[in-house]
Amino acid sequence: MRGITSILLLLLLGQLRVTQAQTCCSGGVPLTGNLGMPSAASGTWQFSPAYDLNYMNTLKQGSQTIQDQSRRRMTQSLLFETGYSISDRFYISGLFTYVFQTRRIEQFGSINKDFVHGLGDAVVLLSYRLGGEANRKWEFITGLGPKIPMGRSDMSNADRITYNADLQPGSGAWDIIAWGLFSRQAIIRPSTNLSLRMIYRQTGTNDNYLEFSTYRFGNEFQVIAGISEQLLAGRHLFDPSLLLRFRSTGPDHLGGAELPNTGGRWLYLVPGLVYHPSPAFHIRLAGEIPVYANLQGIQLTTSFRLTAGIYYRLTRNKPADINFKTL
Repeated sequence: MRGITSILLLLLLGQLRVTQAQTCCSGGVPLTGNLGMPSAASGTWQFSPAYDLNYMNTLKQGSQTIQDQSRRRMTQSLLFETGYSISDRFYISGLFTYVFQTRRIEQFGSINKDFVHGLGDAVVLLSYRLGGEANRKWEFITGLGPKIPMGRSDMSNADRITYNADLQPGSGAWDIIAWGLFSRQAIIRPSTNLSLRMIYRQTGTNDNYLEFSTYRFGNEFQVIAGISEQLLAGRHLFDPSLLLRFRSTGPDHLGGAELPNTGGRWLYLVPGLVYHPSPAFHIRLAGEIPVYANLQGIQLTTSFRLTAGIYYRLTRNKPADINFKTL
């Protein structure tokens, strides 16, 4: 009976998306793209609060843009990442979020607005570092850990209608996240750095979606690669960077059945700038410009994205041997 109910719900949701043009959204809480504390010497605490804005006003069917301005979404996230170096090789980090999501739909002469906010999910990683010493120009870091379902996944509107999964602050499921970073310094000049970061998220299942069904977001894979440079302007040190971010997600599943209008592939251009007022403190700013997207079905996707944050570290004993976080 539960399986039949889930299939009927899936068909109903699919019909709603066709008749009311309420397509899925490729946005959400930006957990995986913000992962990764820099390496540091044993006994170092690191802190990195940030603000992330994802504005979605582009409707796509496959790779084609649909000229439709009747719907828009905006996700704002407060991010706090902290880490502690257990040794010169091992360190543990955690990423915590608070999410604000706004959805606006103009339909048949009326405007429908939804605003949802709450504590989001969290990620804890144990990471291991190779290289990165003063006499080595390369560094490799790998990490593994869970995404913990701290956020609610059952929030509803004033009419007690539960919001769709992509509008909830939490996923209601445990995930496994693996990530790796390879960087190489002194490529063009001694201060030039090339980096390659890869993230994989194996998603779990929310077994209490809408109180009678299950929901699983699609697995996710990302590759972030680019170049950064250090520039001195008077007494001020800056790190401009230019990255490419490729993201691929599988389709979501409702009640075990594949959900239409979910999943796809994206490519973004990510310019960034880091300012270093001191060796232990920096301010960072990055933008994200869509270059290409090929999505399953019809989806609302990112028009632009901005991230701003600060970084600070406290070292217990010696000065930290550190590679600053690549934006």
